[in-house]
Amino acid sequence: MLARADHDAGRYLTCIERCDRLLSVHAAGPEAAEARRLLGSITGDPAKWRQVTRQLEADLLAVKRDLDAALGR
Repeated sequence: MLARADHDAGRYLTCIERCDRLLSVHAAGPEAAEARRLLGSITGDPAKWRQVTRQLEADLLAVKRDLDAALGR
């Protein structure tokens, strides 16, 4: 499961995104329980939430840089 690899590597934002997609399409599938467990591991841990916040900030900064470059700023 790719989400497990992301979780184990500390890529919690990507893990959340993968788990959300998996649950939206295969909520009753065999990997759904693992996806829910991984999400719970992240949402229940303040340190992991801080890492998600840092990952979101980095993504937003990259988007801002791309937008500024596209607009010639």
